[in-house]
Amino acid sequence: MSADRKGGSANRMFATANAAGPQGVDTMSTTEGVGSSPIISSTKDIYTILRLLMLKSVRPEALVDNPFKMIGKDWMLVTACTRKIDEDGNVINGRANTMTASWGGVGILWNKPVATIYLRPTRYTKEIIDQTDEFSLTVLPEKYRNALNYCGSHSGRDEDKFRAAKLTLDFMNDVPWVKEGRVVLFCRKLYAQEMDPNSFTDEKICNQNYRKNDFHTMYIAEITKVLMETRDTK
Repeated sequence: MSADRKGGSANRMFATANAAGPQGVDTMSTTEGVGSSPIISSTKDIYTILRLLMLKSVRPEALVDNPFKMIGKDWMLVTACTRKIDEDGNVINGRANTMTASWGGVGILWNKPVATIYLRPTRYTKEIIDQTDEFSLTVLPEKYRNALNYCGSHSGRDEDKFRAAKLTLDFMNDVPWVKEGRVVLFCRKLYAQEMDPNSFTDEKICNQNYRKNDFHTMYIAEITKVLMETRDTK
């Protein structure tokens, strides 16, 4: 299990609960920007397509989930992908990875809707996020709890975690995301800083969580797009 999830004592900085109404719902097509058209070859393919049809693009303020539950109890997948630019200026996606996290927050900063995540230096996903500007946060239905546990306890350096956890990786405008999600936040990095042990005003927090001096890096990212299941909209 991920060290970031042990004990369930999450650091949910500037998390805010957002109320939403019908004015927050966007009528934009759910599959806008999704990669190649799916080929129906199994029951899982049909299920995935049905889930895609249930997703709608909404404004961040239309989120109806309580952020304390969504992040701290339901957990989320942090997904990123290496990329490079070829000689013709085309973006080429490389290797994607995902990890489970339960520490983070959502709110407003610099007049932008933002999400905050905290990654330890040992995380392979951190290495990827440090190389790119964008990533996604995916909240899965409860039936995927085993997949969340798996992605929080295995390293993507050693295997394809999407395949192992039976999750479906896709890309929207070159940003990787997990199709099984009921809420997906697409994020663009704005700020990154490693936690400073000298800045803790409560030494117990530092001593309890960073005995190996493996301090988290805090990433603040603008939420550029939100997908949410239609049954979660009101």
